[in-house]
Amino acid sequence: GGGDGKSTNRVLERLRSQAEARQAQAAQKQQEAAKALQRSKSAPVGPSNSKDALPPGWSKHWSNSKQRHYYHHAKSGKNSWEVPKR
Repeated sequence: GGGDGKSTNRVLERLRSQAEARQAQAAQKQQEAAKALQRSKSAPVGPSNSKDALPPGWSKHWSNSKQRHYYHHAKSGKNSWEVPKR
């Protein structure tokens, strides 16, 4: 009997196509993550932006879960989504 070779080839072919599909999915996720990172980097952040000057004691941070900035006051331990007023 020489029928075994064909069924083995079929199994290997199926495994190969499944692996390719997984790789394509992973590559797509990686591209999306890279795009998101570029978007976050392109936004002006930091002391160079004068209208974003914070009152003393406040600092700006990034929330990964909410994908937006928040503000933290070290002395009081207070956090705020809104830019604190001077």
